[in-house]
Amino acid sequence: MISLMYHYFTLGMFEMLLNEIKKTFEVNCIYDIGAHKGEWTLEYFQKFTAEYHLFEANPRLPDPLLSGAHWHNVALSSEKGARQFFCRDGTGDSFYRENTKNYSNQVEFMLQVETVKLDHYVFERKLKDPDVIKIDTQGAELDILSGGLKCLANSKLVLCEVPVVPFNQGAPSFDDYLKFFTMRSFLPAGVDVLHLIDGVVVQLDIVFVNQSVHKTIIGESKMLNISAIIGQSINHSDKVQVF
Repeated sequence: MISLMYHYFTLGMFEMLLNEIKKTFEVNCIYDIGAHKGEWTLEYFQKFTAEYHLFEANPRLPDPLLSGAHWHNVALSSEKGARQFFCRDGTGDSFYRENTKNYSNQVEFMLQVETVKLDHYVFERKLKDPDVIKIDTQGAELDILSGGLKCLANSKLVLCEVPVVPFNQGAPSFDDYLKFFTMRSFLPAGVDVLHLIDGVVVQLDIVFVNQSVHKTIIGESKMLNISAIIGQSINHSDKVQVF
């Protein structure tokens, strides 16, 4: 019997597309939302010179491993307020409880955290708007981006973890993610990482590219009716879960 408790496969689309974008556009600021201890930024810190801002909701986690990056210990959401945060001091921490045995068989911590909107936080602290956003918050990605629509609109590329199966209880679906991005003129341009648990594909790290940037680096669409894809998402926005 093959043991496949957790595996991931890196396809490299994020790095490839970002390198292509940098040929034409400036990339001066990168946000790492759901930074944990800074592992993702550590991987790309030397590859892509930029100002890095790391956002992490878990107050128990230590400072990131990087010097020179900006650390923000803050819980981001769609509104200012208070929310329950499921926390095991691990990479599965989220507003949405994991559908895994990590949470059914082990001690579970629920924190009450004060939340802020990303756009408000950025404005109040006079941070640079992001050119690139990486966001991996275990089902809370759309909540956070809904509170950061100005930051999103400024971004050229977003690397977002997207669920294939209901991995976090009550979290948005795969379809919700695609509609959220396309109705805001971001196109799914590639899969960077594929996550499997027990032989089941549970999540994909999808690279979404701003439509105007996509047109510049890829060129005019020869087959797809991009305007219709964007338009259909906007027309059906009333069916998208509100975050």
